[in-house]
Amino acid sequence: MCLGFKFAACLPLGPNWLYNQSRPLIIANGGSSGHFPENSLPAYIDAFLSGADFIKLTVQMTSDR
Repeated sequence: MCLGFKFAACLPLGPNWLYNQSRPLIIANGGSSGHFPENSLPAYIDAFLSGADFIKLTVQMTSDR
């Protein structure tokens, strides 16, 4: 792990380097959107602390770029 976040580039390489295959893969779409507003920092932090393997986030261009 690097800086408290899970980045694939920071994990040691090996046969199961991407995730623990003994349990289902957990992907948080928009963070923990059931508890916090979707795609907000609190939602991402809660998803990470809840044990999500990956967090899918949405990036959108605004009118002010």
